[in-house]
Amino acid sequence: MPVTPDMIPGIIATNFSPRADVPQAPAFKVGDKVRAVVMAKPTHTRLPRYLRGRVGTVVTHYGGFVFADTRAVLEGDHPQHLYCVRFEGSDVWGPDAGPKDAIYADLYESYLEEA
Repeated sequence: MPVTPDMIPGIIATNFSPRADVPQAPAFKVGDKVRAVVMAKPTHTRLPRYLRGRVGTVVTHYGGFVFADTRAVLEGDHPQHLYCVRFEGSDVWGPDAGPKDAIYADLYESYLEEA
């Protein structure tokens, strides 16, 4: 169900959280090398195009959360594990990246595969 302005006070009052139980164990752990999948979806996704196909390292596992991509188009919550992944700047921008450049992206498990 989409959130409407009249719902906001109730969400704040009840401390609504997008956290959710995921029946499967996490596929990745901190330190794992992962690749962001290459995909072309006709709807919005939270996987930036510039990270697709890039390899990064899992730095945090946040636990289970509702999958925003399916919730946004009214297809249900479909909970997934959520990770913070670090991508080195040189792996994203090539030799033009600075030596300390990096991107941290919070990505759902279905966006990732083993690298």
